[in-house]
Amino acid sequence: MALAAAPSEQGFFDRIWYHRSLQHEYRLESAGDGPEIDRLLAIAGPGRSRVEATYTEPGQLGPYTDFDLGMLNGKLSALRWVLGGE
Repeated sequence: MALAAAPSEQGFFDRIWYHRSLQHEYRLESAGDGPEIDRLLAIAGPGRSRVEATYTEPGQLGPYTDFDLGMLNGKLSALRWVLGGE
């Protein structure tokens, strides 16, 4: 039986970054900060499009519970440590 390949460091990073980007937009919308939302979308829009095109399976980009986010961050941290990251 073959084991499924583990997600890469970039995969964990992309999924965490995408979630944080959406959360930042939500906070700006709640504050009614239209110009800052436009700025965020101009900067993060291309990256979001890339991530959405890469992770197309249901659930790959959330929604995440706090536990799920903790696991993603922990896995990213452990993977970076194993690979020699600072």
